Amino acid sequence: MTTHNGSSSPANEPNEGLNLDDASLERNVPDDDQELDEDNDSDEDDDLGKTKRYRVPRTGDRDIVFTGKLIGTGNHHAGYDSHYEARIFATEGGKFVATRWHTLNSSTTYLAQVCESAETVAAFFHITPPTPEVKRGQRAEPSVPYLCEDGKKAIEGAASFFDDFEVLYLEEVD
Repeated sequence: MTTHNGSSSPANEPNEGLNLDDASLERNVPDDDQELDEDNDSDEDDDLGKTKRYRVPRTGDRDIVFTGKLIGTGNHHAGYDSHYEARIFATEGGKFVATRWHTLNSSTTYLAQVCESAETVAAFFHITPPTPEVKRGQRAEPSVPYLCEDGKKAIEGAASFFDDFEVLYLEEVD
């Protein structure tokens, strides 16, 4: 993995910005006494590049806990009551955590995945729409996966920290 400044992994900076007001954000995590920042708040763009301890929720699965930096964010409104939010984190251990949330009518679904590379982050943000219904006797064309808008914005932001992300949202043609 190549960073924008040429180093091979994210720089380890001292923890900044851990002035959490809500005591409910504190969790017991083995081998670490830092406060956790629950990553379900859409006002964290000012935290880009700051090393913090995060707890990322996942609907129907274990939460992901790590120390790292928020390196990319994106969002997309898909109608009056539908909103998507994407984030990319770089962990101190050299991995990435990709998140995507969908809020529909005040109900939120949280998806997140630990990724080994920028390419696996991009794969997480590729979605396949449902195959359209067809009339009887016709063949349905399979749906083609595409990069979701919120994920594309998050990948674009991550490119300012890691060069490996740039080729994932831009295609250069001669």
